This record gives sequence, structure tokens and C-alpha cells, in this order.
Amino acid sequence: MRFSEYFKLTQYNQRSFDFVDVLLNTDVLLFVDPLRMQIEKKDIKNGLLFQECNNVLDDFFSTILDLYTNNKKIEAKKKFDNSHEINYTHIGYSTGKSSGNGNTPEILGRVFDNIIDQRLIEDNVINTLFDLNIFIDDFGKDHFSDLVVSIILKQLSDFTIQQAQEYKLILEEEREIGQYWDINEHNWKVLRSKVLLDQSGKPIILLPKKITVKDYFYKPEKYISDKVLVWRQNYHKDHETDLSKLFKNGIPSKKSIRNLEVKEEGLTLKEYLIKMTKKNPNLIKEFHTGIINPLLGTKSNVLTDKELTDYINMYRK
Repeated sequence: MRFSEYFKLTQYNQRSFDFVDVLLNTDVLLFVDPLRMQIEKKDIKNGLLFQECNNVLDDFFSTILDLYTNNKKIEAKKKFDNSHEINYTHIGYSTGKSSGNGNTPEILGRVFDNIIDQRLIEDNVINTLFDLNIFIDDFGKDHFSDLVVSIILKQLSDFTIQQAQEYKLILEEEREIGQYWDINEHNWKVLRSKVLLDQSGKPIILLPKKITVKDYFYKPEKYISDKVLVWRQNYHKDHETDLSKLFKNGIPSKKSIRNLEVKEEGLTLKEYLIKMTKKNPNLIKEFHTGIINPLLGTKSNVLTDKELTDYINMYRK
């Protein structure tokens, strides 16, 4: 059952809503994309919300990194205790009833230990929160989206309340629904808020459709294809390597480079990306810069209202 069906908003459709009209009895494989928050921050209706979300995410990332770089690892790891999957959004990898495994303190601890131990900040490999999805093994888009949602829970709750008021839905009494990142205290705080409840009596958190996607544009496969392998092709040609001599024009195929430098070296994709980015930090900087224009144009990863409706309908029981 869709949100709109349960709340008897059937005179509307996905095109009418600013939020994703989710199914309340299962999770749909969608993710919150913080890069879209940057792009949509000039949106007439919700631009200020997206800007606030950006600021909160930046503060979380910088706070954790500051603690690590100042040898306050224990204090940093305590801040992971409150990050967990928010089951009220009905998106992600869970099947059937929303339950989710989300981020645990142990997972996030390993992520940031990895960043520090490999000197990924000092070597200009990781510069933004988005880079976690590019470089960190066992931390894909599901964990990344879960982390983002938990950090900006208050902003999403405020958005949900605003949508409820717009459609004259009854909000239940204020209650504790989780914890969110407070930008002023640089720490987690308990969120008490009025809520919409689903058929099971559980809170609902609505997601703006402009920041909810099927896949990230900012991902390892795109980075290796668009930047890293192009650079390596030029390297092999310019240095007339043995690999380049196997090709008439001296430019090895991307597949041949992956076989030689990734597969035969026994590296994971993300290990290889770290290795190459350490050799040429400009690669990730150029990727940062070049990723925005496609997202503004025809290659945007935003789903149309029809695509979003059809996709969600695939999950109907």
C-alpha cells in the first residue's frame, strides 16, 4: 500500500508530491543522494532544506575527522553509537517488512580507521563525505545512504511535518523517533517530533523525491572509467609500455588495463582506485568538478515521476 493510498490522497499522484510516494509495507531499492542536495539547493521550494542538509553533513564529517586527526579516536567512535538505519523511510536493501541492518558503530569505526591508517586525508584521496562510497571497501551505497539519513533525520522530520500540513494530514503527539546530528553542538541529540503513523503504528519519514535515486552517479565504476583508466591509457601510450605495444595505436583498452593492474595484482576495485589516486590526486579533484554538469543535464540520476511510479510499482506485493 502506497503512502497516498493509506492516507486517502488518491486524487493526487507522484507528480503532485514533493516526496516519494513510498510503499508502507516494504522497502524499495532507493537511496538518498547527498550530491543531489548540493545541486538542488537553489530549488525554489526546498532549496533551503537541501542547503541545511548539506551543512549538517559537512559538520558531521569534519567533526569526526578532527577528532581522529587530534588523536581522539575513542571520542570519535562514541559518536558512531547513535548512527543507525532509520526504518521509517521504507527505502534500502531490506526485503519484506522494513527492518534493515544499517550502520553499526563497528562498521563506521572500521571505515574511519581505514581512512586514517591509509592516510587518505593527508594524501588528498578523500576530501568529501561522498568519497567514502568511492574508496572504502564494504561501505557501499546502502551504508552510505543509511548514514546520510541518520545524520539529517531532523531535517527529514521537518520536511515530513511540512508535507503533512500541506495535505491536511493528522499528526500524532510528539514522541522520540531517533537521534540526529546537531550542527551547533557537533554531536547527536534525541529527536522528539510530531509524527505520521503507518498502519502498524510506526512513524513515517518522507523523503524529498529530488534527492532520492536508484543509483549514485558518484560511484567507483564511473570514476575508474571516466578518469582513472583514461589517465592510465595515456600513461601506457606515452611511456611505450609492453602493454601499449600490443595495440596498433599504442593505446591499451580499458579492459586490458583492468586485467593487468587490478585483476593480476590481486586488488579490489577500491584498493586500485586508492593506489592510483595517491599517484595522481588531481584525478579525484577533476572527478569532483566534472560530475556536476552531467547531473544538471540530460544524464541526471533523478527519476521522472513516471519512472519513480513504475519502479515502486514493481515492489507491490
